[in-house]
Amino acid sequence: MTITQAQLNTLNSFIKNYDKWSALNNCSSFAVSSWNTVLNGSNVYTAGTPNTPRNLANSIKDGSYTTNASVPFDYVVYYANGTGAPIKSSDWN
Repeated sequence: MTITQAQLNTLNSFIKNYDKWSALNNCSSFAVSSWNTVLNGSNVYTAGTPNTPRNLANSIKDGSYTTNASVPFDYVVYYANGTGAPIKSSDWN
């Protein structure tokens, strides 16, 4: 999905402050919570109880899940060159 700058700021803040782990607060918890921060109440997902990857996958598939979606590509790609100047991709331009 395309997100706005405000949504990106919210997501970045969430990621920065989500520095904890436990058996009940795991990678599935992080994934679903970070995703839900940008959804603004629509298509909210759950990782179930307990939070597991399988429960999260099922929640996503039960929602507005699609496959083979096209991803727009309309920008020039550059690659890092150590500490030197970025190099323009010859494959993705």
